[in-house]
Amino acid sequence: MVGANVVDDSKLFNEIDYVGRDKIWSDYVHNEVTSAKIWQNQWGFIAGNPLDLIKDKYPPKTPLPKLDLPPTLRVRSVTPISRYIKVDHSGPAPVTTSREIGWRSSSVS
Repeated sequence: MVGANVVDDSKLFNEIDYVGRDKIWSDYVHNEVTSAKIWQNQWGFIAGNPLDLIKDKYPPKTPLPKLDLPPTLRVRSVTPISRYIKVDHSGPAPVTTSREIGWRSSSVS
């Protein structure tokens, strides 16, 4: 039988005394701290800002000076569209048999 020799981990853990459990826990914490330091040295650049990696290749852009444009090239102020386009009521909806399909089916006249 293949599964006959499998040991239940919870039973094995319960058989270990408190000194052994403390040793296992201290090894676990030590491995976590060591792994965190190694990860920061090898892969820490991933967690940082990607622009920090290329900041030396591309110097910051200097802002361009403002030019005084002639009046013909200046952008005029925005005029509201309602001044040019008027939308009036389009009248009652046509009568259909079901009133559920067609032009403006949701409006009731």
